[in-house]
Amino acid sequence: MTPTALKARVVKEVGRCPGPFTFSDIADRLGDGYIRGGVNERRLRRALDTLRRSGALVKIDHGLMRRGGDSVGPGVGMIGAVERFMHDNGGVARPEEVCVALDLGDAGRRALHRVLETGRYEPLPPMHDSRRWWILPDAERLALASPGWRIEIDLALESLRAGRPWRSGVNEINARRRAIGMGIQDARDAADLTVNSVLAAVGGALAADMERGRASVLIDGGSIQLCEWWRRKCERLGVEAALVGVWIDLEEGGEIGSGWPGSALSATTWIALGAHLGTDPAALSRGFPLAC
Repeated sequence: MTPTALKARVVKEVGRCPGPFTFSDIADRLGDGYIRGGVNERRLRRALDTLRRSGALVKIDHGLMRRGGDSVGPGVGMIGAVERFMHDNGGVARPEEVCVALDLGDAGRRALHRVLETGRYEPLPPMHDSRRWWILPDAERLALASPGWRIEIDLALESLRAGRPWRSGVNEINARRRAIGMGIQDARDAADLTVNSVLAAVGGALAADMERGRASVLIDGGSIQLCEWWRRKCERLGVEAALVGVWIDLEEGGEIGSGWPGSALSATTWIALGAHLGTDPAALSRGFPLAC
């Protein structure tokens, strides 16, 4: 772990502390190598000293510290930003996406590439369309809920891992959409919940995702974005009826070009839905068979 990565990890662990903390509190969270007498004790003490000098941590008594401001340094901040982006995007990212999301300039782009190259991320070979992707290790990636806009890349990764071409086709994407819809319906039936009861819990999050949806929906004379399709549906039916309609569409698993709401579901919504249905959001969001 690089010094910058260690500081980022310390900041993350400090954020999990309910109040003031000691060196031992953080060392215990990091593992045996960082406790007093461990091989990495000095590295941890240097990281804590650096964070105190920057104001990110504040010493409040002998051996006792608390979180300070947000001055953690650009490298540490970039590590945290990339980690959050990966978490929100199913553990998969293109550098161009991160640059846009974080509004990075030239210096920020260089810092981003350092984070990707020195962190735990794995570079993938260019796809058929020359796009380059970085991913979390599979064990971490597959434990994350995957947003609807990652279906294509998830399928391509499954193909790559199986030794097949590094891509996914329309038929595979449509089949995965159906599998996701069936999985949601099976989970809802297993939980003995009605559509209305599920919407009472996650309807607001679903509507917010639809308002941000960017998938292309085919209509007479051309196409519109999913967010515009949703707006027109709400104007025609009202929000409550429109939500019931898109939930039915979600469970049916619409094909590419339809107004399938699953393409817009965020990782946050999948997590909330999984919690309400009592099932694993990572498996639910990928259409994997759910454990009974």
